[in-house]
Amino acid sequence: MAVIAGASLKILPAHASIQRSLSTLSNRWLLLTWDNRKPPHGVMGKISTDKGRTWLGEVLLYADHAPNGDCSYPASTRLDDGTIITAYYSVGPDSNINDGKSAHCNVVIYSEESLIKAAKKSL
Repeated sequence: MAVIAGASLKILPAHASIQRSLSTLSNRWLLLTWDNRKPPHGVMGKISTDKGRTWLGEVLLYADHAPNGDCSYPASTRLDDGTIITAYYSVGPDSNINDGKSAHCNVVIYSEESLIKAAKKSL
């Protein structure tokens, strides 16, 4: 556990890449999203109710099922109605990321309420 300015930061799993997204929920809680590089590949999330000092359990937001695990760069935003949109890229199993044909953008849409319920349930 690292300590920065008095706040503890839980280190993410080793299979998470360095690409992460931090968003604020309507109740001022934090949502951290990142890519999951081990099966099930996809996008994971965690919520902090205390400005990042502690985190609720991990939630699988979307299982991409990318056979090669190449999914990353999640970016999340919350709309005024409580809908959260997380976009990320994914590349198929027999792909060349530079060919411009295999990589695609995926979007996961979910409610803030369902996210909070799932995070509390994962404890």
